[in-house]
Amino acid sequence: PRGQSINLVGAEKAKQEIDNNNLKIAALKKDVSVLKNQLLKKPGSTSFIRFLQDKEQFNEIEKGYEQASFWYPSIQLVFQTLFLLPLIWGALFIHRLAQRKGYGLAALISWHLLVIFCIPLIFKIFEFLQVGVLFQLIAEIISALFGGLLFLVSYLYILIIPLLGFGIIKFFQKFVFNAKLQAASRVQKTQCVRCAKKIRPQDSYCPHCGYYQYVECSNCHEFTYKHLPHCKHCGQVQDLETV
Repeated sequence: PRGQSINLVGAEKAKQEIDNNNLKIAALKKDVSVLKNQLLKKPGSTSFIRFLQDKEQFNEIEKGYEQASFWYPSIQLVFQTLFLLPLIWGALFIHRLAQRKGYGLAALISWHLLVIFCIPLIFKIFEFLQVGVLFQLIAEIISALFGGLLFLVSYLYILIIPLLGFGIIKFFQKFVFNAKLQAASRVQKTQCVRCAKKIRPQDSYCPHCGYYQYVECSNCHEFTYKHLPHCKHCGQVQDLETV
């Protein structure tokens, strides 16, 4: 039948292809063997093979590599911190100076520079603390749950970075540049509660910035310091929001 003859021709052709491929494989194996022998005869190959077989020397090099890999992140963090800390200190100094002098634009620019200088340092600290492992774990969880939707990780990064910057700004506003927190130490040092310059105890107004230092207590109606939580005469809790 015609169908059987077609199958017979196809089988013969496939067998011929297999034989040709086997011949090519044998020729390639022969070439590999020749090249291997040529490589082994070279002086450099002999010393390299001897080096690979020397487990003691290999273990020593591996130990040195592991030690260098362990200390490299710490050394990198130290040098980058030494580079960034003077910039952070300079921006902080200029910001406080601009606040005392009342230079609003300089205070705003130095504030933004301070945040910009802090962000890479915080990222390096997170990297040093192996926070990247956490992001890798999140990526693996997303991959397991949603298959190929790994682009969600990119959107997660886009969400986290602005939140981190916003958190840094709120932290500095609440704990570093908060006038209410600074007021206690300034009063103890006989400084103006706003510009932090030295004033006399009897000064009601700051001679440097003109800021009035006192507020009337809602309980005893005596004058007490602004931005402090209690009246210095009767101890009544002050409403700091209205100060």
